[in-house]
Parts: sequence; C-alpha cells; structure tokens
Amino acid sequence: MVYPAPYAAPVAPETVPAPVAGGSAPQATVVPDATIALTIGDHRLEVDVVATPEKRSIGLMFQDTLPDDRGMLFVFAGPYTGSFWMRNTRIPLSIAFIDAERRILNIEDMQPLDEITQHFPAGAAQYALEVNQGWFAARGIQPGDVVMFELPPGLAIR
Repeated sequence: MVYPAPYAAPVAPETVPAPVAGGSAPQATVVPDATIALTIGDHRLEVDVVATPEKRSIGLMFQDTLPDDRGMLFVFAGPYTGSFWMRNTRIPLSIAFIDAERRILNIEDMQPLDEITQHFPAGAAQYALEVNQGWFAARGIQPGDVVMFELPPGLAIR
C-alpha cells in the first residue's frame, strides 16, 4: 500500500520486479520491524509491526493469504490523516484506524486490487490495523473499542 498525502492522487509504489519467466508472481518482501500480540476485548491477534515509510508503503502487497489470527499494525511517527488504498494487494482486508489513546476511530472494508478507493481515518490516527475482511465485524468490534498492545522497546518509528 502507498500512502499519499491527504486528498492527493495515489502515487506509484516502489517498483517491484516482474516475475522471472516460468516463475511465480511477485511476493511481499517486507520484513516487519517486530511481531507482537494484540488484543481487542477477548480477541487476540499476532501482528507484524511496520514502523518505517518503506515498510508501510509495501504492507500486505502481493500476499495471497493471511491467517485468520494474523494482521499488520502500521505505526506512525505522528498523527496520520492520509489514506490507504489496495494497489497490488490481492486479499480483501478490513482496516481499523486507531488514535494515540488506542481507541478505534473507524473501520473500513477494502477490496483487493482497488487502486481508486481511498480509505481515510475519521480523525488523527497513530496506528492502522489490517486484518482479513470481516474479522472485526464477526467479533463485534467497532469504533470506540480499545486495542491493547505493547510496542517493543527501542522500536524505530519514522
């Protein structure tokens, strides 16, 4: 995913090499900054944490599956009011935008490979959590719910 400035036209992501003849489609190359446990109410997820612009710009691109108990937590250095889109993202996702107090601001469903629709936080987000589409709804998770997690000490956030 690429995060353009608020209300700006989408920008092209980093170039991803084309598959080698006879090879498979490009795969995600993001090595997360950390993997942590996260809970919302009684529901637990293991999430990959991405805290740098380079890693956030790739996110879950090129992945074909995401286990139901997994997700990706995007951590921003300051309040984020930009948008997310689904370029090169093959799986349907739901995104929760989360404020500095770790309360969910809003939840949006995102469609695979949609390069047009922009998904914005309903306020200043400090975090964004992506999971399989419908994960939040199936568990009754909604705006206002608190997300509990501890970031690793010394995590470099840019």
